[in-house]
Amino acid sequence: MRGADGDVFDFKGAHGGIYVLLSTQRLSLSARFEHATFKTPYSKLLVHGSWIRNVYWTVRTASGKLLTVQFDARLPSFNRSLRAVEDVRFNFEPPHGAIQGALTLSTPAWRTRAVATKGAPHWGTLRIDVTVKPLHKDPVAPHGLLGQTYDGDGMPLHGRRDRYDLLDSGLPSSARTGVGGTVTTRARGEGAIDGSAEMYRVPTPFNTAFAFSRFGLQRAAPRNVSALRDQRRAMLK
Repeated sequence: MRGADGDVFDFKGAHGGIYVLLSTQRLSLSARFEHATFKTPYSKLLVHGSWIRNVYWTVRTASGKLLTVQFDARLPSFNRSLRAVEDVRFNFEPPHGAIQGALTLSTPAWRTRAVATKGAPHWGTLRIDVTVKPLHKDPVAPHGLLGQTYDGDGMPLHGRRDRYDLLDSGLPSSARTGVGGTVTTRARGEGAIDGSAEMYRVPTPFNTAFAFSRFGLQRAAPRNVSALRDQRRAMLK
């Protein structure tokens, strides 16, 4: 995952687990993770990792109407005649090239995009890439795995990354004399996110309630970056 200030961290969700990526006053965006085994494109390591294969939006319109939208990598479709519901706008891109379909959902405050792809860097592997972008400053500071990185400090806070230079066997990847070797991803955002990974998990696709939810709030401050940096330093000692 890449955050607002260039923050980089890896996150492996539980198989079938749904985690909130972005939580704002009127929009909540969640993703379902699926475990999968795949090979890295160049070194051909066998990786037990995870992908996002479904995303879910819960949106409150200007008049208070509640919308729920689902996008599935295996069936990336949308009613293309539906361009807007009040101040919520939609744009669906049909398949082209490695993109299997893409849906952009925008509110006055945020633009979010989900792209179902089989493209680089893992050609042939179906997944969803998600991007979020603020369109103006909101009195409710966002949260969620990605949303919290828009904390306004202008400095990246990197978290735990998975290591591909060390095999599950304990041997370095460089010790291989040919293709092969297994790596299991384990990073869950440690050092880059408030709390723990499971604090972002919700039981159902359109549930907006989790430990750091901003949905429906009138005001909320950004995360305490200083405290999080202190925790990260302690973790790395």
